[in-house]
Amino acid sequence: MLRVLMVVALIFMSVSVLTEVNEHQRYETLLELITCGVFVFVLFVASEFLAKSLWLLLGMLFLICSSLLGVALELEKSGAYFGVSGSSAMVVIDMIYIFGLCSAAYGLHRIIRYYITHSYYDELTGLCNRRKLNQFDSNNSGRVLIYMDLDGLKGVNDTKGHEAGDSLIVTFAGLLKSVPEVIERFRVGGDEFILICGADKQEATIQFLMQSATEVNVQFSYGIAQLDDGLKAALANADHAMYLMKKGRK
Repeated sequence: MLRVLMVVALIFMSVSVLTEVNEHQRYETLLELITCGVFVFVLFVASEFLAKSLWLLLGMLFLICSSLLGVALELEKSGAYFGVSGSSAMVVIDMIYIFGLCSAAYGLHRIIRYYITHSYYDELTGLCNRRKLNQFDSNNSGRVLIYMDLDGLKGVNDTKGHEAGDSLIVTFAGLLKSVPEVIERFRVGGDEFILICGADKQEATIQFLMQSATEVNVQFSYGIAQLDDGLKAALANADHAMYLMKKGRK
């Protein structure tokens, strides 16, 4: 309802303004009104998106303000309003417009950067996701990949519901975050996780995880592979080793 009222008010204002200016100024005034209308339309349609950045919202408001002042300037030229000189007013309007553009651009940059950064992280756990894993530099030797599968997650989902399953995932992710001297942590599937650490730290890492998991009554299977032959080979080898461990427990 508010949007409809704003549209009606904007149309009424536009008609009123256009009748005030002379014929030679109607084209420029109409452009200013259309620009203002577009900015207002964006402000209402994308209000939730704009609210994510104060800079972007502030920039849109300044752009709307500059358009309205541009309309007022055309009215002043026609003698309908009184104000400062046309040249001085134009300088002020241009400054407001430039500030609005810069503010909106900076705010949009921050939002885009935020979404790009967070696109590399799992929303539920905060761990890196598979997209981040695919960009991981695996050319350094002396590192190992530990592929882990959370045991019993499907049973928890089936018997206690997905909220309980999510809680189990978050608990296990918390264990991974607590492991010291780990290079990176990933969640690559519903119940699949990866740790990358130095080869000399793998035994201590597994022992730490096993002990921590036992304390919170969580079970997992794992497989370990060297990263010397690249990420793809390490993933395949570790996944196979994990499968054999899980199969041996059944």
